[in-house]
Amino acid sequence: MKAVRKILTYAGFAVLGLVIAGVLLPFVYKEKAMEYIKKKANEQVNAVVDFKALDISFFRSFPDVSFGLDSLTVVGVDTFYGIELYSAKRTTIDVSLPSLLGSGRIPHINSVFLEQPVINIVSLDSTHANYLITKSTGPDTATYKVELEKYRITDGAITYQDNESNLFVSTSGVDHEGSGDFTQDVFDLVTTTHIDKMDVKYEGTKYLINAVADLQTTIHIDLPADSYTFKQAKAKLNDLDFTADGAFQLKGDDIKTDVTFKTASESFKSLLSLLPNAYTKDFASVKTSGKAGFEGFVKGTYN
Repeated sequence: MKAVRKILTYAGFAVLGLVIAGVLLPFVYKEKAMEYIKKKANEQVNAVVDFKALDISFFRSFPDVSFGLDSLTVVGVDTFYGIELYSAKRTTIDVSLPSLLGSGRIPHINSVFLEQPVINIVSLDSTHANYLITKSTGPDTATYKVELEKYRITDGAITYQDNESNLFVSTSGVDHEGSGDFTQDVFDLVTTTHIDKMDVKYEGTKYLINAVADLQTTIHIDLPADSYTFKQAKAKLNDLDFTADGAFQLKGDDIKTDVTFKTASESFKSLLSLLPNAYTKDFASVKTSGKAGFEGFVKGTYN
């Protein structure tokens, strides 16, 4: 019994020591960790990366270590000087703790949570876009393995400006989450998305103004084939419900597309909600009669 008591006593002290270390280490090395992360991040990208505060926790998602970055920003340089690519109230990244221990280990990133992110994508042409910021890698560059169990965007704002296609998309109030085994070459990505407001402008014409959107779909991803397939995707745009099936495949500069879609209801009022400025707070009181619906497909190669 004395031996058992000693073992339990030592085990208790060991656990207590780990708990104390887990609480103190983030505070003791916080400033050094902030300097190191900023330095390494800026060495890896052609952009300016900065953040105001760093929170490190060994207990929030054990055995992962959680890194919380407050007011993280990524701002462009050169052609996109001063243009903000990314900012967020808080960015939380969970990394597998065992993968950080020992030399030559590859860090496994398990989850990413973005709180109130603002993502601004600007594309001038196929070779000039503000998100193409990764520096060319050499033989000694570290490799990161993404073992993403899930990711989430809360109350985000995303804009996309494509000067070559004369397309502008603006969204706000974006809630999105997805999960999948990103360690595999072939896997299913399960996603849900809600958008409070979405504007779409193409070649000077406004097709959507303050539209509300929802989407639930499972995307079958085949990385070796660069193909993305979805079946029975359920979507809602303003008051119109519809479903879609299809696939996209990347072939060099080409995008092979084969998509079919159809409305889930035949209500004329639902179709009316797609008209710019028609879907307002008074839309529920609008009276209509008649039926309307549509179905179609998009098939071909986009370059």
